[in-house]
Amino acid sequence: MAITSCLLLYSCQVHRLSWHPSIAAWSGNNEVEGSLGWFSESRTNMNLFVGDYIALFIDTIRAIIKKDNPSMPFVDSSPSNGAIIDTPQQYVKRWGRDNKDPRYGDVHYYGYDADCEDFSTYPKAKFISEFGSMSYPTFQTYASVTTPEDWQ
Repeated sequence: MAITSCLLLYSCQVHRLSWHPSIAAWSGNNEVEGSLGWFSESRTNMNLFVGDYIALFIDTIRAIIKKDNPSMPFVDSSPSNGAIIDTPQQYVKRWGRDNKDPRYGDVHYYGYDADCEDFSTYPKAKFISEFGSMSYPTFQTYASVTTPEDWQ
C-alpha cells in the first residue's frame, strides 16, 4: 500500500510540475543516500538497504520521472555523485563514501560562517542544489528582546 501511494504521489507531482521553468533537475530523494551511513541499522545491513534504495529510487521513481519528463536531468539522491551511465535503458550509480564530491552530481552548501556575498566561499561544484547562509532577524524581532538603549 505504501509503495502504491508513493508511486501515485511521484507521478502526480512530476506531471504537475514538469513544465515549471524553475525545475533544473529531478531528484529521487533528499539526503537518503547520505543517511545510509548515519544509522547502525543501515551500516550493518548495507546490502539490504542499498537493494531497497535501488529498487525504489532508481528502478521505480526514475522510471516515473523519465516517463513524464524524459529530457530533464535526474539524480537519484541529493546530494549525490550522480551516475556513471545515464541512458534511457540504463542508470549506473556512482557510489562512494563521500556522496558530496563536487566533481560529480550535486552538492548542498550552507556557509553559516562565510560572507554570503563573497562568491569564492562557495564550493566549485557541478551543481549546488541547496544552499544558504545565516540570516539576521528583522528589527521587529530585535526590538522585542532588547531595549532602546541597545539600539545605539
